[in-house]
Amino acid sequence: MATTIAARAIGVGHPGVKELVHPHVLSDFTKSERPWVIALCDIIADNAELLVKGQDATFQNKVHLAMQAKGFSDSKEQARMTDVERAGALLERD
Repeated sequence: MATTIAARAIGVGHPGVKELVHPHVLSDFTKSERPWVIALCDIIADNAELLVKGQDATFQNKVHLAMQAKGFSDSKEQARMTDVERAGALLERD
């Protein structure tokens, strides 16, 4: 009997420089990222039942809307600024 396991990925942005992708993805979240990480984890937990039911699109929509309601914008400009700042922090750390 075959078992099907569904996997989900949570995007953590892109540092803007190809060479920094690996350390960016594998590094710990910064202190300034903590509020949105906690909010995202809480929202995912609150809506996990939708994934179990196979309602992936509804899950994604609810997570997106809940993050917006908590003030975490998904604007590309804001995300890019965060990625550039994080890339700078990675460079300074090395």
